[in-house]
Formats: sequence, structure tokens, C-alpha cells
Amino acid sequence: MKPWIGPSIRRRATGRASEIERLVSGLSYQKARIALPAYCLVLMQNLSEEDQRRLAESLAELSKMEAADGVKLRILATYLMNAMGPDALAAAIQSLDNEVKTGPS
Repeated sequence: MKPWIGPSIRRRATGRASEIERLVSGLSYQKARIALPAYCLVLMQNLSEEDQRRLAESLAELSKMEAADGVKLRILATYLMNAMGPDALAAAIQSLDNEVKTGPS
């Protein structure tokens, strides 16, 4: 029997997807894939070594994934948002600005 997923969980997932979409709008996966996680890890002074290891493993698997860059960008942002929260991720993206946006650097 499949576990039941209630409406509140679906609403949270929908809200997170919308937040991710807002955060990654105009970003380039190729520019963000190295710079953004590195910067986020420096900002997150209290992330445990275990959480850092798990994040690094997830990012390594993501880099091997055969998917469109737009999909990989959203997954990257979701991993980082899970680790640091949406406000801190938004601040990191804003701080990096043109370093992670589409178009010429």
C-alpha cells in the first residue's frame, strides 16, 4: 500500500517549486554549478561536516546526471535551499549577481 501524501505536503512542495523558480530565473547552470555551492558553503559557518559531505555527494551525482541544464539548475538550487534556507540562498545569488547569470560575465 502506498503511503498517503496529504494536501499540506503537496502545498509545501508547490510553494518550494515556485520559490526555486523565482530564485533561479535568469541564472546559468554552467556558471552557478561551481561558484554558487562554493560560496554557499563559505557562508554557512555552522553546517556540520556530515551535512557538507552529503551535499558534496549530491552535487557530484548531479554533475553526472544526464538532464537539461535548466533541470540541473533547479535541483542544485533545491539542494542548497535545503541546506541553508531560501533567504540565505537568495542573498547568495544576489551577491554573486553576474557571476551566475546567463549571458557574458
